[in-house]
Amino acid sequence: MRLRTLLTLAALATATLGFSAAVNAPASFDITLERTATGWSATCATGCAWSTVTMDCAAGCQAVISETGMRTQRSEELESEYFAFVVEPRGVGGWHAVSIRGTAWTETGIGCGSGETRCRTRVNGTGVNRL
Repeated sequence: MRLRTLLTLAALATATLGFSAAVNAPASFDITLERTATGWSATCATGCAWSTVTMDCAAGCQAVISETGMRTQRSEELESEYFAFVVEPRGVGGWHAVSIRGTAWTETGIGCGSGETRCRTRVNGTGVNRL
């Protein structure tokens, strides 16, 4: 009887953990993000309803990037997005991002040198890499 109870509890724990991991799994997307002289530019290779978006804005502006595009403000609509994060400039050419949903990371960012003319980064559900 005791063995049956232990096996039942183990099965329930496994089912719960499996379900939980699937719900919290990062979204599958692949974006190349670039901070430009006038704002932001992004190209999505997979996982987005767009291929290229740009935004011109004043120095220090932040952008909200999601599966449906790029905008200047966070909104309630983002709760239904597959992934979303807020990115803002940091330092000379670099940026800092905070996840809203659909990523394994909560915060991330990249620093770029002052002499670099282009600072491009690949962003996905699990992290960032300089290109």
